[in-house]
Amino acid sequence: MKRNLLLLFLFLGLIKLQAQELKITTSVGSNGGVNNFALALDATYLVNINKNLDLGFTTGLSYWVKSDEYDLSGLKVSGRGDIKMVPIALTSRFNFTEKLTLGLDFGYALAMDSHPYSSGFYFAPKVQYELFKSTDIVLGYRLFNMDSSVDVGPNIDMVSLGVEFKL
Repeated sequence: MKRNLLLLFLFLGLIKLQAQELKITTSVGSNGGVNNFALALDATYLVNINKNLDLGFTTGLSYWVKSDEYDLSGLKVSGRGDIKMVPIALTSRFNFTEKLTLGLDFGYALAMDSHPYSSGFYFAPKVQYELFKSTDIVLGYRLFNMDSSVDVGPNIDMVSLGVEFKL
């Protein structure tokens, strides 16, 4: 028990010694016709593990705007309401080069008043390119794998292009 507590305090102490960043991201994308347009706003806290690797946590809001109708295998279906998801995830960034970063978010998403969906798995790979010292352009994909109360498919996804600001 003493050994575990010592390791915990050592780990927490080392984290405080590392460079830390808070990142705010905004994205615009689509999930392929069911909801034509999507917006996302994220906040990420990263801890520098070594020269090329950052680990941390991320959360935010992903919002799909209602479409009037969509095509489901040749059948026209009336649109459904807006979809709102709050992802809570572990995040990692691998600095591939000085300007190019590969990232991956992996966690859980909470459905916010988004019938017929409930909460579920969240996965988001991304590629970032540094434009300025504190600004990156981000190309990403978000996959929300949800339980659904009706047969509309378990996945909601978004391809996004956005800007990330380092504070």
